[in-house]
Amino acid sequence: MTKNLVDLGPLRITFINIGTELMAGQRNNSGLALRIFSAHIFMGVIAIGLSQSIGPIGWEVIVPFCGASILLLMYLFLVRVVRNPSSLILDPIVCFALATAVYFGFGPLLYVFGPNETAEYSLAWYPTDPRAGLWLIALHFIGIGITGITCISTRFNAVSRAASVCATRWARISTEKVVVFFIVVGMLFRFFFVIPYEFGMIKMPPSALVRALQNFVLVGFFIGFSLPRMNRSLRKLLKYALVVQVGTSILMFNKTEVLLAVLSAGLGMFIARGRIMSLVSMAGIAIAIYVVLGPLVLFGRNQLLDSGTDGMRVAGMIDRGVLVQEYLESRRTGGQSGETEAMWWYRLNYIPSQHAAVDLYNEGRGSESFKNVLWLFVPRSIYPDKPILSSEGAMLTDKVHGFSTSSTGIGVFADGYYNFGWFGVVLSAITYGLVLSVYRCIARPIINQKAFALYPLALVGVTVAIRPDGWWLLDVAGPVILVLAGLFLVRSFSESKLRFRG
Repeated sequence: MTKNLVDLGPLRITFINIGTELMAGQRNNSGLALRIFSAHIFMGVIAIGLSQSIGPIGWEVIVPFCGASILLLMYLFLVRVVRNPSSLILDPIVCFALATAVYFGFGPLLYVFGPNETAEYSLAWYPTDPRAGLWLIALHFIGIGITGITCISTRFNAVSRAASVCATRWARISTEKVVVFFIVVGMLFRFFFVIPYEFGMIKMPPSALVRALQNFVLVGFFIGFSLPRMNRSLRKLLKYALVVQVGTSILMFNKTEVLLAVLSAGLGMFIARGRIMSLVSMAGIAIAIYVVLGPLVLFGRNQLLDSGTDGMRVAGMIDRGVLVQEYLESRRTGGQSGETEAMWWYRLNYIPSQHAAVDLYNEGRGSESFKNVLWLFVPRSIYPDKPILSSEGAMLTDKVHGFSTSSTGIGVFADGYYNFGWFGVVLSAITYGLVLSVYRCIARPIINQKAFALYPLALVGVTVAIRPDGWWLLDVAGPVILVLAGLFLVRSFSESKLRFRG
């Protein structure tokens, strides 16, 4: 079986053509990317056929597919970044390639190369066999291919022109003033709305707009650390703000926010220096944070769940600080934190939850979250009874295990199947590609003209590109509506200013 998988004639020809183009120094990265994403669709079709074959198969059957995907996507990522470091933010498809290689290439390899205890722990969430795993990998390869081809093949000229008009007007603002503005505004929304809710001081959950505005601080980190020179006061502000951001995120038991803060600063340093070793160092630090914080986050959340009767109990800053201290003490004395070996790998693998979502759809119990897309245009402040759009993960857990105290992810493409079957996979992939293309059209004029004040619009594309493990409604459709609305408002303001001065 393994021999047949490795010796796939047409696929080998595709890989050889890609390698030939690279060795020849081909500058047309779009052609290279199209071939790589087309190869994923081809691999997906092959994998579906093998998953339907007669006879027993083991988890090793996924190795050639996942290995080929990782090599192709990482090569695309490195070629783009080495030739132009700014492509990390100019072209969302670069970050998309990296994220999909991690989640849908490396993640499933847990069942082949990971610790048996962790693999069994993963399968305990929802029983999955190698045949189903191969089929799910095929589904994602097809989704990856369609998304990549759609993004590369489309361009929204009207969006690009609008972004260019805005960039021309806003490029004149002082960079240091922009950094201070983003840090201060982000911290204000974080400490007045988000943290009080997370720590049980207020009951009203922050809106999507508020959560987006608190992320202004991440934009401030990126711009500030990308400056080749800065005054001493600004340097101190950035360092203190970064410490506060990381510290409060740890107390919230949210390793994603810790990673985003560190990566924003690290990405800025990489852009400033332009050295590939800076990128490697940043990746190493991010991996270390992910591995180290995993047990702490699990311990803290488990303690809050154990003490509550309906979801997590309310815990203030002091209580959470005590939990962190208890965890550190248990590690120092050799105690157990509830963390299985290599749980960080477990969190990169979505096969069991994806299998559950597919089975639920096939049983007629799928999701209807795509039908709520129009609710994205309705602010909760105007209609308080608006459905909670972020509950899909908890609802999936409830369908599988009968409780909703934890939220489970499945990824954008599995979410498409969860809603509409294979039509949903194609729909989610095409729209994901179109959205990434929109972000590319927005980012290029803003970054090229150094309109730092508009960087929030440009950097959203990066956050969306690294979330193929998210939900279509919240992580693909939702952000683009806010960004396009923001672009429209900024352009209207810019044009009115130009007319007034004219």
